Amino acid sequence: MHKLLKRQVNRLLGDMPLSGEMQALLEAVSATYEQSDKKQTLLERSLKLSSDESLARYESLEKELERNEQQQNQLQNALGILNVTLDSTEEGIIAFDKEFKLIKFNQRYLNIWELEADQLKLGMDSVDISRLLVEKLINPETFCELRSFLHANPDKYGEAILELKSGRVLDWFAPPQPGDSDILRINYFRDITVSYRTAEELNHSRQSLIDAQRIADVGSWEWDLSTNILNLSDEFQSLLNYSSAKVGKGLQTLLNLVPENEQERVETTIQRLLFADESFDIEHQLKRSDGTCGSFLSRGKVMRDERGKPHRILGVVHDITSQKEVESQLRLASRVFEVSAQGILITDAEVTILDVNQALCDMSGWRREELIGHSPAVFRSGYHDASFYRRMWGKIRATGEWSGEIWDRRKDGSLKANWLHVSAIKNPSGNIVNYVGMCSDITDIKETEEQLQKLAYHDPLTGLANRALFQEVIKDESRKLRYDGNTLALMYLDLDRFKYVNDSLGHLVGDELLVAVAERLKATVRSTDIVARHGGDEFIVALVQPGDRVHVEAVATNIINELSKPYHHADQDIYIGVSIGICQMPEQADCINDAMRNADSALYLAKESGKGCYRFWDEKHNKYARRRVEVEAKLREAIKQNQLILYYQPQIDLNTGELLAYEALVRWEHPEDGLIFPDEFIPLAEETGLITDLGCWVLNEACRQIHRWESQGFEVVPVAINISPQNFGTMPIENGIASALESNKVRPDLLEVEITESSAMQDPKHTRRVLEKLRLMGVSVSIDDFGTGYSSLSYLKSFPVRKLKIDRSFVMDLATDTNDRDIAKAIVNLGQSLSMSVVAEGVETEEQRQILEDMGCDSLQGYLISRPCPPEDAQMFMQQRAGNLHSKTLTKL
Repeated sequence: MHKLLKRQVNRLLGDMPLSGEMQALLEAVSATYEQSDKKQTLLERSLKLSSDESLARYESLEKELERNEQQQNQLQNALGILNVTLDSTEEGIIAFDKEFKLIKFNQRYLNIWELEADQLKLGMDSVDISRLLVEKLINPETFCELRSFLHANPDKYGEAILELKSGRVLDWFAPPQPGDSDILRINYFRDITVSYRTAEELNHSRQSLIDAQRIADVGSWEWDLSTNILNLSDEFQSLLNYSSAKVGKGLQTLLNLVPENEQERVETTIQRLLFADESFDIEHQLKRSDGTCGSFLSRGKVMRDERGKPHRILGVVHDITSQKEVESQLRLASRVFEVSAQGILITDAEVTILDVNQALCDMSGWRREELIGHSPAVFRSGYHDASFYRRMWGKIRATGEWSGEIWDRRKDGSLKANWLHVSAIKNPSGNIVNYVGMCSDITDIKETEEQLQKLAYHDPLTGLANRALFQEVIKDESRKLRYDGNTLALMYLDLDRFKYVNDSLGHLVGDELLVAVAERLKATVRSTDIVARHGGDEFIVALVQPGDRVHVEAVATNIINELSKPYHHADQDIYIGVSIGICQMPEQADCINDAMRNADSALYLAKESGKGCYRFWDEKHNKYARRRVEVEAKLREAIKQNQLILYYQPQIDLNTGELLAYEALVRWEHPEDGLIFPDEFIPLAEETGLITDLGCWVLNEACRQIHRWESQGFEVVPVAINISPQNFGTMPIENGIASALESNKVRPDLLEVEITESSAMQDPKHTRRVLEKLRLMGVSVSIDDFGTGYSSLSYLKSFPVRKLKIDRSFVMDLATDTNDRDIAKAIVNLGQSLSMSVVAEGVETEEQRQILEDMGCDSLQGYLISRPCPPEDAQMFMQQRAGNLHSKTLTKL
């Protein structure tokens, strides 16, 4: 390397001998030469100058490089912190400058709008971006109107709710920006369909930290005042993408590279050096070879001779275009930090709080100045033990991030549940320099979940276990029958004369009576036995290890005697009775479903025997079994002979009366027995396995009917079909649906799939996989019979479900039963929170409709609108509604 430099010196100086000072300079620069391509350029330039001036210029440039590197490192570190804040937020963010050009967007924005990264480019016009978004909206008018308003009124606040064709709903809000800001508008989009906690599904990955920007290059120029020659270095040429170095006469050569509006300022700054011994430092624009302009920082100094006369001006330029962009991004990220609805906390590597945003202060009750300089341990509630925090920090150190639910304490001492995401920020050396924590308050969600769990597991009136809890417990007892040799006696109870009391004395008295019955039942049996309210005036008692039949009879007799005693209300005694059907396991049934059915059948016998008594199931009930075999054979033949028909019941928008969808309900037109309703053959089909063939027929027939209507020119609404729990759990139903849609040439958005709440929760992971496949196909999904089973919110919110259907059992007594009203209202609130449409089934009276409307229910289905009807009548109903979309009059078909 030294020899190469020596040859360069010889080429420049000829036979002139090197002085000791020049020789030392050569040795020093040779050692530095191998460290940087930039320093090679500096060396060559230095060798062209006299020894004194070369050394001064080289040292100046060396210091400039070091100073620039330090500034870039500082900017990159700050940008890393604020960019991870920007890209970790749950809101999709996009910003435009005053020319309506795109200047920033985050990954979340792409995800929310389902855009690819190459569809958006910085500098893109907002009109082009709007075209991409309008294609994804169901109602683009709202979007277009607000967009026009915001463009015309940059000082106004705007917000709107947007519905995507994919079924998701976005909250769009756009606050005004300060008048002196370079930013015209920052738009925020929040996906409100996915706004609640989910321990397994909530954002396990976060976007990687943005790579640090490259250190900007430095170029130099020299103006020889004696010859009036201005020389621009090769590196200067590289910065502006010129093919050869620029050499020209006078300062005008440099000024020609400066935009016209900045030439006077730059010229004045440089000319001032000729009259004062000072350096200059100025930011300005330079024009590149392609006509674009970049931001540059110029620094320089005048060189004077022994008499103090200026003879040369030296200058360096630093391309700070990326730095200015970084500063703009920092301002944008800072603005996001300030207005984000999520709480944001930034600490140093020692976990000392450096800054918090206002949202976190609002959540915690602490002021910003009270938190800065302290540890986040100030939020600890005592809810979590030390091992929890060890696991959390172990995950952060291992992977750089952690997400999860955490309970914190507010300043006032109250507890709140947060969903927290922590990210570790590293410097270019890989060392952690900061932690960024982002949290959302999920306290209300947790309280709602606890309330729903209580409603799901217990009867709100009597406090007894409900059907869902009873089935869970009884399943455990059934397993013990097989493995431990246990026995079980199942009693099905129905109160006698309760309806008369309820109708004559009112529902409040009826409720008091049910509570009293529940207390007597619990007092009559052992603590190991199970007592549940099945619904209405029906109760279930399961005697665990009851002993022989004589003991079971004694318990049944005791229950009848206790419940037959008078109930005191006001100044009168009320008398009711009870009838009981009993099935013993395993003697009379192998599984709980058979036992329930047998006990119900035995209850029917007790009612027929005059009530107020008990009956055991026995072999006489084989008649019913033979009837099942007969019906099974006829049903198999019915599927082959095309005796089945689909009836259609409309779903109506509760506010506008608009026809939203049809539910397809199968009927059996038997040539001898006439029209047979599904309650008579669907359970049998599920027991015998015929439900698979039946389900395939329903799917294909519904698609065929949709195609017929479309072929006739009707504006067809979606048709919903019910999927049996057996088919949903065992079949790849998405394949059958895809085949039916393709063979009948039906759009996926015209088909809806309804699954029951209980079948959805049998295997939530399987359910989520299947429903996600249906969503990708374009088929929407509804949860049917909602409220009759138990749903975990963490699973429910992760399902791509569009509708919740309130079970008719809660609608039937809506006007008289406060418990049913509370449950219905809770379901409506839950649906609204999850951005799901809520449909009430079984609506038969105007009073029920009015109550549902007051609750905020979206739509309804039931006899008040129309009974299930054959295709011809459904077609007529569709035509009538098409001509009266905005009528709120609910006219029966």
